[in-house]
Amino acid sequence: MLKKCMVILFSFVVFFPGICLCVDLNAPAEKKITIGSEIDRGRDVINNAFINTNGIDPYKKVKVFQEIILQNKQMNTDTPAFLLGVYLEAWRAMDICSNSLKTSEFKDYYKMACDWALIYFKRFKEAQAQLNIDDNSLKTLRGLDNNTYRALHYRYERELKSSPIRIMP
Repeated sequence: MLKKCMVILFSFVVFFPGICLCVDLNAPAEKKITIGSEIDRGRDVINNAFINTNGIDPYKKVKVFQEIILQNKQMNTDTPAFLLGVYLEAWRAMDICSNSLKTSEFKDYYKMACDWALIYFKRFKEAQAQLNIDDNSLKTLRGLDNNTYRALHYRYERELKSSPIRIMP
């Protein structure tokens, strides 16, 4: 009996790796797309564009952000979750831009950066409402510091209520 068990165990060990090697390596891999992965994709694209766009001109940065949105729309990859990530990161990027211009002599750039930060915040809130995602769920996203996000969110909520803005296309 022991001999039979050893033979079966040996056969299993020898033949099992052979079965695993029968997988077609040219078969397409399945990638699971989730709301979280789409939000991250949108944030990553905007963050990379923000870092790689030279200069302090907020208009250049906004133009690149708009091109990214347009490209994804043309490729039909502009999911609502992707746009939520885009608007979230664009809002944060323009807030960083406005903070860096606050004390500079480029007052027009500062105002433009502030206006666009508010525009992207409003679009972010609209996308968030469309997907029915609450703030607590968003706080679980990678790279989103809860305290910083909460303070920034609160400041822009107040600003949006006190100064209605025109949303440009």
